[in-house]
Amino acid sequence: MNAGRMWVRSNAAYTRRFVLGGSVALAAERAVSPAMSAEAGWRAHINAAKPRVFVTTDAGGSDKDDMQSLIHLLLYADDLNIVGLGSAAARLGFGRISAIHSVITAYEKDYSTLLTHSASYPSPAYLRSIVRAGHPAPQPEAGVSKPTNSSRAIIAAARAASPTRPLWVLTWGSHGDLAQAVHDEPGIVPNIRLISSGRDGQDPNAHRYLLTMWKGRLWWINGAGSGRGIYAPPSGHNNPDRAWPRPNARGHGALGRLFMANSTDLYGAFDGWRRTNGLKMGDTFSVLYLIDPGRNFDDPTARGWGGSYVADGPLYWIDSHDPALAYGGYRGAKTVADHKDIFLADFAARFDRAQTVKPAHTNPTLRG
Repeated sequence: MNAGRMWVRSNAAYTRRFVLGGSVALAAERAVSPAMSAEAGWRAHINAAKPRVFVTTDAGGSDKDDMQSLIHLLLYADDLNIVGLGSAAARLGFGRISAIHSVITAYEKDYSTLLTHSASYPSPAYLRSIVRAGHPAPQPEAGVSKPTNSSRAIIAAARAASPTRPLWVLTWGSHGDLAQAVHDEPGIVPNIRLISSGRDGQDPNAHRYLLTMWKGRLWWINGAGSGRGIYAPPSGHNNPDRAWPRPNARGHGALGRLFMANSTDLYGAFDGWRRTNGLKMGDTFSVLYLIDPGRNFDDPTARGWGGSYVADGPLYWIDSHDPALAYGGYRGAKTVADHKDIFLADFAARFDRAQTVKPAHTNPTLRG
């Protein structure tokens, strides 16, 4: 994806225009009403056409790949309107808001450099303001229990959305806070598009609640195997990509250092005697779905960076069962892996942003 390149994505309801380091962002900035504060108004216009995203993550829990995925997410934060970051439960360990904040702290150290590449990166203060604690443990048998700060924030963000300008909820762990949100405020369901990682979402009861109560009414890509195509070989072995981190993340700012630290001994005590190192980011397919410059968001069956899915009823898509698209037991993994060279090269270019200041005269979106 080249800076300054305009791309257009057509959806049934509207067309989004993005310019990565180009003139549309500048035009939006100049359109800010004088009655609005300069920063708030500029941010509102810049974010108007971007996917509104709420991520729940078990980062800090059972393995380190969610930390890698958070670093990836923030390097693309200028292309997304991130409205929430919630900690989530997991069957092995649990998410911690401190883990989310540690990624934001690294982002803050690289922020001034990132801004030279795109003025649309959100401030570290803003990112800290949208971090919320979710359920510390999986939901009980009923699948729901009591509200959390994260579930309340999902409700608020979904109320501000609409079916044509939806809230994308990306669950990287338990579905517990989303289940709680739709239970407590059913009217938000038409405004939500869910991309979940793992069939049980680390929380079997919350997952069962969503399937029982909301399948067919909640727009939902329920992925499990496809995301493995980010790192797994065609054999289907659970082998993270050992070769990628060192040449692409090492020496690339604070985010690169943090990525390297979270590319060693990925599973810790949960891996027994074996140390597993490398790039994994198994949940990142949900972000890839939203940053792919050629993707039609309305069609999960189409080819794209984030995978291609098959319908299993109204508004519900799952990994392909075609053996030709599987990597071992990971169904649909090839639909992501087919684009691996492209999206990992693009990710490497994002790490370059954290390493090198871009001269102001080459970036027309910078405010001066």
